[in-house]
Amino acid sequence: MKKLLLSLLASTSIAMAGDVDYSEKKDYLDTHFVTASVGYIDNLDVPYYSIRLGGEVGPQGNLYFQVLGFTKDETFAFDGGSASQNYDFITYGIGYEHLFPVSEKAAFTLNVSAGGVYGNYDWAIDGQPVDSLQGNAFSADGGLGFKYWLTENWVLGVAGRLFWLGDYKDGGFTDSSGQDYYWELKHRDIYYGAELGLTYRF
Repeated sequence: MKKLLLSLLASTSIAMAGDVDYSEKKDYLDTHFVTASVGYIDNLDVPYYSIRLGGEVGPQGNLYFQVLGFTKDETFAFDGGSASQNYDFITYGIGYEHLFPVSEKAAFTLNVSAGGVYGNYDWAIDGQPVDSLQGNAFSADGGLGFKYWLTENWVLGVAGRLFWLGDYKDGGFTDSSGQDYYWELKHRDIYYGAELGLTYRF
């Protein structure tokens, strides 16, 4: 009987070591992480960069603060010269990520975040600055992804993401010939992209 009990205990220990339950990997209330990601917004044709700082608030949940930024330059010709525009956006906010484990080292992810976005928009005519706008608005984003635990501390992730940026201001300029140009800095559209990220858990 004693040998049978020892055998059962040994086999149970081996099974648990080989199939660790995701929720028991660490005390998630005490675990913190930083994630750096690089991505690409397809319908804006620009790269973006983001960083997340957060903590794990349950066996399958992450709460984080996120900062994300991208910039875009465009040039076009008009009668009598050329114009260029540059805009820089930095979004910031609080987000939640939920994990759906598929093994002890892999999980699908679903995340949402909301906050603000700061935008800076500059116009130049023939290389000379003519107008500049700055403003803050509401922003939100969400995504689906996949994470793989390289080690207990390092996690590799890929994700697709949707962005929503709120409206800003409008403005315009008049060229040397007296032609008026009017434009609106509106970003109510939804943008989409994909990213690759690396997380360090501590």
